[in-house]
Amino acid sequence: MPIPSPCLQLIPILFSLVTLLDFVTSIMLTNRDLELRLHPGFLFIAMVSVCCVHALEIRKQRATSGATFLYWLLALTHFCLALQSESRTKALYNGWPQKFGLLIAYTVLSATGLVAASASGLRPATATAGHQQEQAALAACPEKTANYLSRLSFWWITPLILSGYRSPLTYASLFQLNARDDCVNLFPRFKRAWNAYVCATNRALGSETAGEANGSGVLVDGQRRQQRIRGLRFRNRLISEDGSAVSMKSVEPAAEQCNDEPKDDTKLCPAQEEQAAMADRFNPIVLKVLFRMFAPSILLSVSLKLFYDLLNFSGTLILKAILKYLQSGAVYEWRGYFYVGLIFLAGLVQTAILHQYFHIVFVLGMQIRTSLVCAVYNKSLKLSNQARKTTTTGSIVNLMSVDSFKFQELMSYINILWSGPLQIVICLVLLYQELGPSIFAGVAVLIILIPINGVLAKYMKQFQVEQMELKDTRIKMISEILAGIRVIKLYAWELAFAQQVSATRKKEIAVMRRSAFLNAGISFAWSCTPVLVSLATFSVYTLSSPDNILDAEKCFVSISLFNLLRFPLAILPMVANSTVECTVSLKRLTNFLTLDELDKRAVKRRPEQKAALRIESGKFSWDGPSGAPTLSDVNLEIEDGSLIAIVGTVGAGKSSLLNALLGYITKLDGTVLIKGSLAYVSQEPFIQNLSLRDNVLFNSPMHENLYRQVIDCCALERDLEILQAGDMTEIGEKGITLSGGQKARVSLARACYADKDIYLLDDPLSAVDVHVGKHIFERVISSETGLLSRKTRVLVTHSLTYLPRVDRIVVLNDGRVSEIGTFRQLVKADGPFAKLISEFLASHSHHAHATTNYSATAVPDSTNAEPSAAPPVEDVDTVLNILDEIQKEEMEKKEAVEESKDEAVSGVDNADSLAAAALNSVQPLPDDVAANDTDAAKAPLLATSVGSSNGPIADKT
Repeated sequence: MPIPSPCLQLIPILFSLVTLLDFVTSIMLTNRDLELRLHPGFLFIAMVSVCCVHALEIRKQRATSGATFLYWLLALTHFCLALQSESRTKALYNGWPQKFGLLIAYTVLSATGLVAASASGLRPATATAGHQQEQAALAACPEKTANYLSRLSFWWITPLILSGYRSPLTYASLFQLNARDDCVNLFPRFKRAWNAYVCATNRALGSETAGEANGSGVLVDGQRRQQRIRGLRFRNRLISEDGSAVSMKSVEPAAEQCNDEPKDDTKLCPAQEEQAAMADRFNPIVLKVLFRMFAPSILLSVSLKLFYDLLNFSGTLILKAILKYLQSGAVYEWRGYFYVGLIFLAGLVQTAILHQYFHIVFVLGMQIRTSLVCAVYNKSLKLSNQARKTTTTGSIVNLMSVDSFKFQELMSYINILWSGPLQIVICLVLLYQELGPSIFAGVAVLIILIPINGVLAKYMKQFQVEQMELKDTRIKMISEILAGIRVIKLYAWELAFAQQVSATRKKEIAVMRRSAFLNAGISFAWSCTPVLVSLATFSVYTLSSPDNILDAEKCFVSISLFNLLRFPLAILPMVANSTVECTVSLKRLTNFLTLDELDKRAVKRRPEQKAALRIESGKFSWDGPSGAPTLSDVNLEIEDGSLIAIVGTVGAGKSSLLNALLGYITKLDGTVLIKGSLAYVSQEPFIQNLSLRDNVLFNSPMHENLYRQVIDCCALERDLEILQAGDMTEIGEKGITLSGGQKARVSLARACYADKDIYLLDDPLSAVDVHVGKHIFERVISSETGLLSRKTRVLVTHSLTYLPRVDRIVVLNDGRVSEIGTFRQLVKADGPFAKLISEFLASHSHHAHATTNYSATAVPDSTNAEPSAAPPVEDVDTVLNILDEIQKEEMEKKEAVEESKDEAVSGVDNADSLAAAALNSVQPLPDDVAANDTDAAKAPLLATSVGSSNGPIADKT
């Protein structure tokens, strides 16, 4: 049970009163020395300072700090030594007995303060608001509320260890993540560090950010602005307002600087060489951003590692002092005890520092990995279309699972890169003091082995690059196989694809085998290094002069130093290999995070405008600024609360127009203005591996009435009745498989529940049946009865039967807006839309013939007459009647199919029930029937019983 901090504050207050009394008494006694008068005064100042520290800790709700713990420890040590000294000399504190009593009081109070500081702490904090529900349900981590001694000894984790000893640990047994380790806090820190690095880079390059900028100093002009920087034009594609990644690669030489550019494209002009050198100075980006982000933790780990390494040699020096003490036969026995105690204290401090160091670097590695995984995931959502062509899903998965883990793995021993050489140098210096110039023989062995390992490390890097490329290829191949597994199964192509995967895997294993052999050779060479160095050094020392004698002091001290030399020499090659692998991962991460992104400034939000959506002179391309335009001369204005349909032939640009409104396609020219929030329903539904309810809610709070209304309007009620667990049934990759229509309705329900201002619907009715499509249109999309009747809806559709009920129709033809108007206007205009209607009616010509009134003759039999031509599209009422008839017939056909299925299922059920009744009506066999004649006796009885039924059922049975 921790002691509350207010109780701990009483101890320094009491101590302060005692020291104040001692100080007043010392002032009144004028015959005392000056230092004896000032001593209680300084104690009083120290106690007042401790009181202030405790008061601040109570106010900030923090556990006791290391400063107060160390103060009480040093104070107790001081007073114990003073008390022991006075007791041995039997002098009552300079002849004043009352001062000896004060000295005892100081010792007791210091011991009490030390015990209280060791046992004090705060109560565990409650769950922090804003955490996810599963995080908030866990107990708060006691690390931050533990006192200094508990943090130093990691005693705060003891309850968790005991809980795991008594019973298996579950997720509910764990602690909450500390705020410093939560990705919710880590990724914003990474974005801020990235933003700061980019701004610093621009200033270093001399860029002029006098243009339009937001609050964070980031350029927000609509186009990529080329600036002249030291004879270079730097295309600024800086961080967007939400801190997304940056592209700083498009650096081109200015025209005036490259007048002497050679015709050979393989050579560089002077300005291009300057450009390349300047680009190299600012790489790798990720490494500098990580250092900027975690500089305090890195510097703290470096300080602890340096202190530990220096203490690591204290044992050798103390051992040398002990050997001298034993050989000299000194009469001071306390020195021996002092050296032994010093060895114990040095080991204790070393252990504490080492474990704190590893705790820091392990947490640091985890934080770096979390930041990189979040950065890669965030970047993958914002890649431009050109960048998506240069990467694959497999490579992105590798970046998050493999490359980021390389950083976490390296951080545990990253300081060996400087600590190892430092330890080697100190060892060699101390060995030189013991063995003299003979140590250079060992140095020569090291000089010979180090370049060899450097060459081997270079080959290791090549193998690592080749292995990662093969791994990307294999994962990409497996992803494509899983995506098309149904086709592969239908055509029995499993063996062929398995052979391709196996061939790639064999190549990868061959590279890994060569790398493993090389790594084994490096490790063997370095493990033999200390032995070779010791052998060479001792041999040269004893053979170089007859006066060089290896006595106990030199031998043991030298062996101790050689043992200290073993660890850095053994660990350096492994750290070097990990560093080589990490540099490959660093380059891959840097290349990915600096890929081009979608331009967030392509779509501007204008809350004050009247129109919900507006495109002025828009020109867009899927292939980037240098590609051919996909959409050209787009001028479109959509009123707030209207229902707009976008139609056109296949490849006319309907989906591209929606992507242009979303900013997912490169804007070459023009302006895109939006008023309000957006919801987008794509042709390929996005389904998470969660329950159906969670897929609809999409992390939004639950509103029961709205949720039930959305489920009913999106025709999901019947599906919930079929599902075993209702809306809590898990769907997605690890759950049950939904049909295309079910996925489309779940995606539409998610958009409806989001309650946005503008809805972009990319043909959501194509994946559902006709009667379900009519239900969705009536209950969701329609302006009269739909759930979204007050929202702005842009509907891409190929179903022309719904077009008479929309407010306006936008017709696209070859990437251009050819017509805009109502259904009647476009039908009478005799344009591309009228042609679409004519072709549609021609494909349903029997409806056109049945509903027209312009012919007085009877409708001929379709089996004996040629199909009639479609009615003239100028007759709008006739066209509307035909469209209604087509929709009704399609619904009737669907209902007939459903009824036939139900009858078939009902017939099978009836046949099964009659067969079961027939079996139950069979009389038991007489007892005299032999066991081997049982089947023969049952056969006629069964035939008689079943034969009494009607024919089809008997046949079915």
